[in-house]
Amino acid sequence: MPDEAQKSAPQATIERADDFRSLYANNVIADGTAWDLRLTFGQFEKRADGSVVNTQRVSVTMPFGLAKLMMFWVELQIQVHERQMGQRVRIRPDVLPPMPPIPPESQNDEGYVRLHEMMEKARQQLVSNSE
Repeated sequence: MPDEAQKSAPQATIERADDFRSLYANNVIADGTAWDLRLTFGQFEKRADGSVVNTQRVSVTMPFGLAKLMMFWVELQIQVHERQMGQRVRIRPDVLPPMPPIPPESQNDEGYVRLHEMMEKARQQLVSNSE
């Protein structure tokens, strides 16, 4: 007899709300709380005077469990796209997230140093995926 984890969940019907909107974004900012992750999507736009502004369009807040599931589906879609195109999605060097230095007051904080190392590893993976 299958345990609870092996039982399949009932299939959900997908319906779009009356106020459903599809938007374009070419940047995203992520920030979180103890409970949720917020993704704020925006679009860089060049003004007539030559300046660039990030116009934020929409923010989506979700629990971290959903964020992890989203990472799975997004990564899968990127892998499929790269396979179909025969090359990796390239990231321009000038838009790569900068690696912040470890503040002097945090250099002896083992947790902060580990987090910094994880950030560096993730950034290096992003860089290597762009070559």
